[in-house]
Amino acid sequence: MKEKIHPFHLGIILYMNQVGIGLFTMPRLVAETYGTNGWIALLGHYFIAAINILLIYLVFKWSKGQSIFESLEKVIPKFLLFPIYLFLIAQWSFLGVILARYYVQILQINNFQTTNAYPFIIIILILTFLLVMKGIYNISKVTTLLFFFVIWIVFLGFWLIPVWDAINFTTFIFKGSSENLIEGSINLYSSFLGYELILLFLPYLDTKRKNFTGVFFGHSLTLLIYIYTCIMCFGFYSFGQLLETLYPTLVLFEFIEFNFIERIDALVFPFFLSNIIVTTTIYFWSALEVSSRVLPMIKTKWLLIFLMVVATLATLKVDIIRAIEAWIYKLTILEISVAFGLPLLVLLVLFVGKIKNKKGTI
Repeated sequence: MKEKIHPFHLGIILYMNQVGIGLFTMPRLVAETYGTNGWIALLGHYFIAAINILLIYLVFKWSKGQSIFESLEKVIPKFLLFPIYLFLIAQWSFLGVILARYYVQILQINNFQTTNAYPFIIIILILTFLLVMKGIYNISKVTTLLFFFVIWIVFLGFWLIPVWDAINFTTFIFKGSSENLIEGSINLYSSFLGYELILLFLPYLDTKRKNFTGVFFGHSLTLLIYIYTCIMCFGFYSFGQLLETLYPTLVLFEFIEFNFIERIDALVFPFFLSNIIVTTTIYFWSALEVSSRVLPMIKTKWLLIFLMVVATLATLKVDIIRAIEAWIYKLTILEISVAFGLPLLVLLVLFVGKIKNKKGTI
């Protein structure tokens, strides 16, 4: 009997996949999009994602832990599914590389202005390759270790309590919100994405366990960290300062001082490499799972190398922050479509399959 992923590990994978670079820009984006006390709107994003997770839960219950690919291929001819498969492969491969590039670009701006970005990207991809090849069970265990490796960073914010001022919140709610509310909301929702990949985890879960308790634990922990970060920033900066600070969370760490460390921010950001490696790993693992359905005759090692090389070459000219953010915005729109569309498609297919089975027994 194959080992199954524990619900706790599943929740940690979700958390690590959601919380990434978006944490450093989120307070500014929240202020730009929703105005004063805009952090309250994060609850709306949380519940929208929670509804989406419930759809995935229904897929899990109806399919009894069966692979979504097997469910789809029982009703839809495989050749008709190929365009969907190819789209998912490209989408998740590009997301994996683009998020790694985004991290490296910010790392360059803050720490290594004169250093070439590609050695960093190659290192991330090599680590990702090694992790993906270990399989999802080992990925889940490594992810849990990395979680405890970085979670302590959250508590550094308490050192700023003496200079934190509740007056900065003001008594107004959503005053000064953006006219382009949709674009801002999409940018913020990207920080909650990652849960949709749970669809690919279904055959690796024990149907007797309360797996989605772990999923909602991870999702709720994400919300808690986001709200905590926004409250710290909204209380530390004035509203005007928050709008003008590109990476308010990262700048926040510059004001934390220890006798034995000169720049705590220079230490904190590299620690988030753990989150980026996990995110990149999960996206490439997902792309590889789909690739194995399209080209089952090719070894997974070569498939993964091919995906990484193609995705890297395709994004070769995306080497400035604005271009990367534009790509992330477009990919986010597509990923939201996948997050809602894919479970609905699988549910429809499962429903049709049940009807056919009932007619077959009559």
